[in-house]
Amino acid sequence: MTYLWFHYFGGRWSIPLLLLSLLTGCAAGYIPMINRELSLSRTLVFFPYFFAGVLTDPGKNWQKLRLYSVMPAFLAVCLLLHGLKWIPVEFLYQADSCSGMPWGALYRLAAYGIGGGCCMFLLAFLPGKRYFFTKYGTDTLPAYIAHAPIVLLLGKLPIPWYFMPMISAALLYLINGVGSLYRDLYGISHYHK
Repeated sequence: MTYLWFHYFGGRWSIPLLLLSLLTGCAAGYIPMINRELSLSRTLVFFPYFFAGVLTDPGKNWQKLRLYSVMPAFLAVCLLLHGLKWIPVEFLYQADSCSGMPWGALYRLAAYGIGGGCCMFLLAFLPGKRYFFTKYGTDTLPAYIAHAPIVLLLGKLPIPWYFMPMISAALLYLINGVGSLYRDLYGISHYHK
């Protein structure tokens, strides 16, 4: 979709297309045939985040916006804490229909607001130079893919859901550490192009 946008529109109409993707993400929850099959629901719901990332200028000095980014992040946290009373946790997976929820589209729109506010805060407060811990954030895709089995296993235990990200991150870090130790002990090196 992004290729088509650059190829046919030359990168024009980015804001209307971003708004259209937000509306599509909100409406996708009401169409019964858009569900977990082929992760179509998640693709449509998470596409606005991806598209906003494509539109984000990597050369922009986000640190100048630190003062302005605190308020959206604060509002996002307040919305999240306040909304947890009415929004089921399964809704945040964005994999199922929200047709059984009377305010499903508004909840999804609030989720976009929370995500956008937190992203703005992160961009403004992330350091511009490299530190010793920078390498831990560079290869997050394998951790994103590998966390699903860990979370499924932890879901069988009587642990509150809000501890799951911390526990799964600790387990992934431990697994990575054991793998690094094993590679160091047996002289196995990564293949790099």
